[in-house]
Amino acid sequence: MRRLAVLLCAISVLAVVGVALPPYPPPSIVGRVTAVIDGDTIDVLLQKVPQVLAEELREGEVVRVRYIGVNAPELDEGQGMVATELNRILVEGRTVYIELDDTHWDTYGRLLGYVYLDSHGFLMVNAILSEVMIVEPMAFTSTPRYNSLFSCLHGCWAHGPCYSWDEAAEHYKEQAWVYGPVISTARLTNNRVFLNIGYAYPNPNRFTVVIFEQYTHLFDALFGGYFEKELEGKVIYVFGWIQEYEQKDPKAVVPEIVLATPRHLLTECPTDCGCSEE
Repeated sequence: MRRLAVLLCAISVLAVVGVALPPYPPPSIVGRVTAVIDGDTIDVLLQKVPQVLAEELREGEVVRVRYIGVNAPELDEGQGMVATELNRILVEGRTVYIELDDTHWDTYGRLLGYVYLDSHGFLMVNAILSEVMIVEPMAFTSTPRYNSLFSCLHGCWAHGPCYSWDEAAEHYKEQAWVYGPVISTARLTNNRVFLNIGYAYPNPNRFTVVIFEQYTHLFDALFGGYFEKELEGKVIYVFGWIQEYEQKDPKAVVPEIVLATPRHLLTECPTDCGCSEE
């Protein structure tokens, strides 16, 4: 259940992508990721190539694919390894489905593609990565198909209602902002982080924010190591699906949000959510 919660949080952007993608056919190129080069580039062993592309691509060859619409920091830059690790979590060793745009190749000989985790063309890796603050959306006139989508993801992400932490239990299964004061924090030996809002652990009336260990380094990279200690005593705003925190005592149900991207943790009210600390 926890692994499912992490996956749902990591791809929360897909609720937007699923309704925003134009009615283009599903991606026609199928391959397996053999190497993750950096935060926006992968090597793919082609397994299925449509006949219309037979002069450019051959089944059985490995091509270097550059994600369209995003620009991750280089490996030698401060956040480069973080972006690469996030890309690795998403695609390493997986079967992917690739869609092309008007321009097929860049000046470095890399195939320009929209890379998906599903054959129907909804789980776009490019869009998922664009939700991370260290990966910048980037539009080009030579690959215009989803420029408006990336523009929206950059400028109008995380729209939703805003609730005080003590109202969260009334809104299970909703995607929303929740705000309140951080009373206590904890980081486990495996780097899983807990932020307790309203009351300290183990008070069952608290609201909890959970950051799983595979994502903690993203928050550390952006906010600084052991960032949670700096949040104690401050009001924070978090965005995600409100769900029930699994506890040993089934009678002590605590509402929680699981975070996978630093973009959904703020210390100031998002201007479009209408929240108030009063």
